[in-house]
Amino acid sequence: MSIESNGHHQPPTPAVVPDPTFPVPGTPEWLTMNNRRWDLSDKKVAGTLTSEERGELQWLQEQTSFAVEAAFPRPPVNMALLKEIEQRLLRQTVNE
Repeated sequence: MSIESNGHHQPPTPAVVPDPTFPVPGTPEWLTMNNRRWDLSDKKVAGTLTSEERGELQWLQEQTSFAVEAAFPRPPVNMALLKEIEQRLLRQTVNE
């Protein structure tokens, strides 16, 4: 359970799962969804977002992340190479 800025306890958010009907990046539906997301973001900045809109914006943000990751997956991280680079950098720092 988290505590909001007003001191009240907020129940944990249920796990979010990707919505298979959510728009795919690059489609006309994606543009429509993104326009709505931008409108809600503007209202959030202006301080005029309703609690219902806050929930909608959160859902859109989460689903957008899922959709972008599905459309443009990140390359896998080569942990062995990363460790090697980290070790080289540590040795350089010690030798300086």
